[in-house]
Amino acid sequence: MTVPPLQPIDAPLYDPRHEHDACGVGFVADLDGGHTTDTVPMALEALAALTHRGARAADDRTGDGAGISIPISPRFGARLIAEAGLASRPRGRVAVAMCFLPPAAADRAAALFEERAAVDGLMVAGWRNVPVRNELVADRTVGETPTIRQAIVVGDGRLTPLAFARRLAILRRTVERDAPAVTVVSIGASQVVYKGLFVGDELGRFYEDLHADDLNARYAVFHQRYSTNTFPSWRLAQPFGYLAHNGEINTVRSNREAMRGRRRALGGGRWAKRLAEIGPLVTEVGSDSQSLDDALELLVLSGMRIDQAIGALIPAAEGLGGPALDPALVRSEPWDGPAALVFADGRRVGAMLDRNGLRPLALTATRDGIVVVSSEAGSVQLEAPRVTLRRRLGPGEMVAVDVQTGRMIGPTVRRHGSPPRTAPPRRLVSTPTVERTVSDDRLRIGLGLDAEVIRQVIRPMALEAHEAIWSMGDDTPIAPLARRPRRVTAFLRQSFAQVTNPPIDPERERTVMSLAMAVGRQLDLL
Repeated sequence: MTVPPLQPIDAPLYDPRHEHDACGVGFVADLDGGHTTDTVPMALEALAALTHRGARAADDRTGDGAGISIPISPRFGARLIAEAGLASRPRGRVAVAMCFLPPAAADRAAALFEERAAVDGLMVAGWRNVPVRNELVADRTVGETPTIRQAIVVGDGRLTPLAFARRLAILRRTVERDAPAVTVVSIGASQVVYKGLFVGDELGRFYEDLHADDLNARYAVFHQRYSTNTFPSWRLAQPFGYLAHNGEINTVRSNREAMRGRRRALGGGRWAKRLAEIGPLVTEVGSDSQSLDDALELLVLSGMRIDQAIGALIPAAEGLGGPALDPALVRSEPWDGPAALVFADGRRVGAMLDRNGLRPLALTATRDGIVVVSSEAGSVQLEAPRVTLRRRLGPGEMVAVDVQTGRMIGPTVRRHGSPPRTAPPRRLVSTPTVERTVSDDRLRIGLGLDAEVIRQVIRPMALEAHEAIWSMGDDTPIAPLARRPRRVTAFLRQSFAQVTNPPIDPERERTVMSLAMAVGRQLDLL
């Protein structure tokens, strides 16, 4: 069965490989279980406060995206099952799949979902039409509003929770491969995601579920999207299945290529081989955040705790100190930011900054068990007498909340590898030595040391033992148009971030950067 894809409007200068995000993100968590009815309203309050961190499309109405991720409490889950037409909870493992279906072919897409579920030993027991206010988005010209349904997916009761989660992940990837117009927003037994093309204060008005009195959510992850050079879409709104992200993954191209190279040597057993046969391990046409979420899903499905998995993908630099990350967990190239990340898996919810620390995350905790992390302090109004902790996360820091035990872990600084080494003393080189080195014009030109490089780079380094500083800008003709021969490297151009960030080098800022690299056989990712 084929399902016609949703076609975006014509955008000839748009390339989905260049999608990055710079957004507002955070979570609200309840430590003692006494505020389960307050977490979602607080998250919606924070989203409304972070509306300015999002963007609007060309129609001046459609937001780049907003969303919320919440755990499925027993009461809430029972209502979803009942509204899907089931008299009682099915026997076995039960999950909820939040789906965006093409409006013109919603029934055909649902039938395809059921067929693919049966192939993997799962059954769709029923469908629930998610109650929404479509009139809120009726006149918008950007991003066709999908048909939003939830599938109740049932698996064999003898499956372990991890084995069930693996089958659900295989189902999601199979459906999205075979029907590109279908988006499985989230699929799992423990949490569900509500998102769409909104500005922050619209999300709660669109989804009626978010105002139900039976949510009983111990946490809520929220996200307001500001996409850089990105075509808005319902699919790319956040959170994703496990992750919400503010910033950029500037190494995403190399990360995707590295994951592509692992498809035939992934490890992990039969489930991983089956997943690798479906298609790319991480999406190659979505946003950088979506690719990172796919990578995080892989590690979580291998049995890692979610906080371990996110730390393995985005490790801290050597100089940060703190507890060392088990080298056995560091099996992936770093997904380098700048990045502020919020993650959740139904039991644990947390946030972290990458080692650069160039995105804001403010942490607030109260004496009655509320923990708030947000891109901006004050996005949730809390009376001063309630607050016992107020600070911002620094480079490489992570905070996590285990809602089952009611324990907050951190903020802790994560580190991997060996302790930092002391840099050798710098030796000053006299000017005559430098001049003798470059006196031969042929050798100088062969090394690419023109007069400007000698004057602006070599001489200050030799005389003052530091690199010269000058303003940005380059009026030199590009190598193919140059009037004089240029060295081979001049024909290669680096892809830079779309947002200006401070320059970093491994000597002056070794707390956030390291040139150390592992040598030897690469371990299987899983």
